[in-house]
Amino acid sequence: MAQVTARETFLGAIAVASVLVHLYCVRRFRRLHRAEMARLRLECPPRQPPRSEASAAADLSGKVVLITGAAQGLGLACAHSANAAGAAALVLCDRNAERGLVAAQEIEACGCQCLFVCCDVGVPAQVAAAVAEADARFGRIDCLVNAAGDTRRADLESTSVELFDALIAVNLRAPFLFTQAVSKVMRREGRGGAIVNVASVQAAGGLTCCMAYAAAKGGLLTLTRNNAAALGPHGIKVNALNMGWTATDNEHALQLSLGQGPAWLESADRLSAIGRICRPDDVARAVVFLLAGAHCTGSVFELHPEHIPGMLGAGVGAAK
Repeated sequence: MAQVTARETFLGAIAVASVLVHLYCVRRFRRLHRAEMARLRLECPPRQPPRSEASAAADLSGKVVLITGAAQGLGLACAHSANAAGAAALVLCDRNAERGLVAAQEIEACGCQCLFVCCDVGVPAQVAAAVAEADARFGRIDCLVNAAGDTRRADLESTSVELFDALIAVNLRAPFLFTQAVSKVMRREGRGGAIVNVASVQAAGGLTCCMAYAAAKGGLLTLTRNNAAALGPHGIKVNALNMGWTATDNEHALQLSLGQGPAWLESADRLSAIGRICRPDDVARAVVFLLAGAHCTGSVFELHPEHIPGMLGAGVGAAK
C-alpha cells in the first residue's frame, strides 16, 4: 500500500508540474503575441498620406516617440506636434494621471496609438518602469523628448539642500536616466534614434533667483554633448533646445503670482525682436525638427527671440 501511495504521489506531482508549465507557456505566448501584434501594427503603412521632400523635416511616420512631462504645457504641445508629424505611437510620461489620461485619449482619437504612463521622473525606479512598459507595449522606442521640468525659484541664500537635490533630480538626472534606458532599447533594435533635451537660456548663467534650475540646465547641455559622442556610432542623435521665455500655463500662473497682472504677455511680447515671445507650439515644432529632419548631433538649438546674445535692445519690439 505504501508503494502505491508513493507512486500515486509521484504521478500527481508530475501532473501538477505539467499543468503549471502549460499555464506558464500559455501566458508567455500571449505576452509575446501582444508584443508581436504591436510591432506589426507599427510596421503597417503610415496612417497619413506620404509626405513630400519639403515636409521631410517634420516627418515622424512610423516612429514611436516617448515624451516626458507630456500631460500639460510644452510636453503636451510636443505630443500634439509629433502626432501631427505622423508618429505611429506616442508614450506620454507624467506624474499627473488625470491630465495624462485625457491627453492620451485626445491623441488616440486622432488615430495615433498612445500609451500614458504615470511617472514621477524624479524617482529612478519609476523612470525604469516607464521605459520598460513602453518597450513591452510597442517593442521599440525611436525618439525621446526630455521635456519634464521643475522651475521652482530660489537664490543662493534661500536654496535648501532638499530643493537643490529635487531640481537636479528632475532637470538633470531624469534626462540622464531616460537617455540611458531608452538608448539601450534603440541599440538593441539597431534602427538608430533621436533624442532631444529641452534646456533653457538660463543654462548660460540664468537669473540669480533660479540658481539651482540654471545649474541643472547648464549640466544638461554638457550631458547632451557627451551622450551625442557616445551614441553617435549607433546612429542615435542627441541634441538640445535652449528655450527662452515661453507663454505656458505655468508661466502665466507664475507671472500672476509675481503681481504682473493678466496683461503680462503683451508686455513680454514687446521685448522680443520679432514681436512676441515663444508659445508652446513654437518650441514643439522645433523639437520635431530636431527629431525628424536635423542632420546634427551634440548641437544646441537656440530658441529665445526675446534674448539675442550680444545685442543690447536693438530691434526689440520692432516687428508687427
